[in-house]
Amino acid sequence: ACDCNDVDEFGKRVIVDIPINSSPNQTIFSVGDTIWWEANFSDQVNVVGVERRMNLENFDFFTDFVIAHIPLDPVLTESAVDIVSRTGTVTLISTDEVLYYGTKMVESDGRYKLKFGIVLRKPGVYSAAVNSLVSFDEVSHPALYACGRTRRENFSVQYTNSSTDRAAFDSLYIANLNNTEIIEASTFERYAQVGSITFMVTE
Repeated sequence: ACDCNDVDEFGKRVIVDIPINSSPNQTIFSVGDTIWWEANFSDQVNVVGVERRMNLENFDFFTDFVIAHIPLDPVLTESAVDIVSRTGTVTLISTDEVLYYGTKMVESDGRYKLKFGIVLRKPGVYSAAVNSLVSFDEVSHPALYACGRTRRENFSVQYTNSSTDRAAFDSLYIANLNNTEIIEASTFERYAQVGSITFMVTE
């Protein structure tokens, strides 16, 4: 029971924060190297600005993985990596300017897990990120309702990656973009909210 006029402790607008790690944590790799991406977190997830955790048991995060050549170059991006899946599934969706993959985490014993590697196949500068691009307005789950009655005004997922680095954002990501509109729209805050990394691959 909840007597809160349809406003609970999480509020009308919720951002859940999901930890995801990429390793090794470095900015220069060689062709043939592998970067691993891993998520392993409780179904009691952190909510930005709220002390108590939210129960997201049986939840689909609709997590996507995206990798792009910087600056955008579809020819160089295509076949830039091979995917090695260890836990969960990773499925190629599109190769239009970026490599876009849908992922599915495994839920077991109160935890969500995902682990996959990207084997680097072409030299260049790349940026990779994870995101939930779906509109959760179309998703059904108890957490999307305040007090179990009223649908929240907004529900979104951000991903925090310990390897996200401001120096790489400035020196590799921004420095190699060639589209003024993209540069002006790119902030480190947005970059960090999708667990981004930017790295150079050498021969």
